[in-house]
Amino acid sequence: MDNASAFADASRELSLWIGTTNTFILLTSSLAAALATIWSRAKEPTKARWAMLATAALGCLFLALKAYEYADEFGRGLLPVLGEDFAYSGSDQQHARLFFETYLALTLVHALRLLSGIVIMLTLSAAWKRLGQPDAATKLAALYWHFVDIVWIFLFPALYLVR
Repeated sequence: MDNASAFADASRELSLWIGTTNTFILLTSSLAAALATIWSRAKEPTKARWAMLATAALGCLFLALKAYEYADEFGRGLLPVLGEDFAYSGSDQQHARLFFETYLALTLVHALRLLSGIVIMLTLSAAWKRLGQPDAATKLAALYWHFVDIVWIFLFPALYLVR
C-alpha cells in the first residue's frame, strides 16, 4: 500500500461532520471579524466590540468541538500520545500513525494560533476605550484572524477530505 492510500484510509477515521462544522464556524467567525473592522471604521464601537466578542466566542466553540474530537480519537486509540498504544485497525499502521501524528501536530498548532486570536479579540474589546482610535488595531486583529482561518481552509481538505 502506498502512502497516499494509507493516508486516505486513516483520514476516514476522522469525524467529517466535526471538521465540516468547524469550517463553517471559522468562516462565520471571519464574517464577524470583518464586521468588527467595518463597524470600527464607521465609528460604531458597540457593534464593533460585539462583533469581536462574537468572533472570540466562535473561536471558543471551534476549540470545544476540536477537544471533543480529540477525546473521541484518543478514546479509540487513534492519537499516538502519552505512551498509549496505537489502535488503528487498518492495513498500513506505520503510515496511518504518521498521518495521525501529522494531523495532531498541524491541528494543535492551529489551535494555539486560534487561542492567540481569541486572546487578541478579547483584549482589544476590553481595551477599546483606552485605545482612542482602535481602527488600526481592529484591522490588524481581523487580518490575523483571517490568516488563522485560511490555514484551516487548507488543513480541512488536506486532512478530512483525502478520503
